[in-house]
Amino acid sequence: MTPEVVLVASAGDTIGLGHVYRCRALAQALPDARLVLGPPKRWMEDITQGAVVVLDTLHGGNVAVTMSYVTALHERGARVAVIDSMPPDHYPETALGAGIPDLLITPYVAADRLRPEPPGGVWLKGGAYAILPAAFTEARGRIAAGSPDRVLVLCGGADPSALSPRIARALVSGHHPIDLVVGPQFATALVDELSGLARAHECLVLHRAPETILPLYLSARLVVGRPGLVRYEAAALGRPAVYLWEGGAYLDYFRAFRSAGIAEIHLAAESGGEAAFFDRLAQIAAANPAALPAVPHMPALSAIDLRGAARVVTALADLAAAARKRA
Repeated sequence: MTPEVVLVASAGDTIGLGHVYRCRALAQALPDARLVLGPPKRWMEDITQGAVVVLDTLHGGNVAVTMSYVTALHERGARVAVIDSMPPDHYPETALGAGIPDLLITPYVAADRLRPEPPGGVWLKGGAYAILPAAFTEARGRIAAGSPDRVLVLCGGADPSALSPRIARALVSGHHPIDLVVGPQFATALVDELSGLARAHECLVLHRAPETILPLYLSARLVVGRPGLVRYEAAALGRPAVYLWEGGAYLDYFRAFRSAGIAEIHLAAESGGEAAFFDRLAQIAAANPAALPAVPHMPALSAIDLRGAARVVTALADLAAAARKRA
């Protein structure tokens, strides 16, 4: 692409690193792209006429900020793509004029049913546009050999609610070795608590901010945790998964994901949802390894085909071509 491509991602203690990881996956397919983080960096001052800017900045409380970015970038002569969220944090269907993105990407299962029709521009919607790193494509060819009885625990880059030690305590009395990923934004007290659990239970192995989680996915028979970006990573590799969503937003979306058979998701907002999740973990801990779900989990494997990033890059190339013609 001749025009500059800039990928802008949000990150933080409360929202984790999923937006950054997603933009990094796009950057792998766009080697000349520039990846920057949002505020407080003054990244917009460097945007030039005709640039293509991808905003992965939509999350709770940041909708108005993202809309202001779109308007300001259009005023600078840039073409703008927004990676969408799901209701209530989706890009507003009421956007007008310069605030309407040229391209809106809603890379979530059932997006076409659960998100209102957006304003103008091009809309890419559904799990077919899930953006994952290129390495997952190669790894997918190695899942047919099966896996041992390891359980992989993933609670995001920050784990603000300290879910990971609760999960670990529920599983350490069982028959399965456990790999638990300690995210780069885990609080010191949380890391200390997990370290104490690992010292007391040799079945629990901590992995501190690994460069890649791929080997852990491939050695896991089951994934357990919070359904962040992991829900698409695990599905793309055919890993059965059991998640707890503690929030009150996105409930219709998680129900649709669950109904599709991609993963088992318990919702704390539903009566008895959290208790059911920990009851399920007790069943897993007590189960013989042979009783764990089979790998690969075919509904998950068929839902995410790993061509999402390539589809998005094709759409960005169209934006770049339009920018060249305009110039």
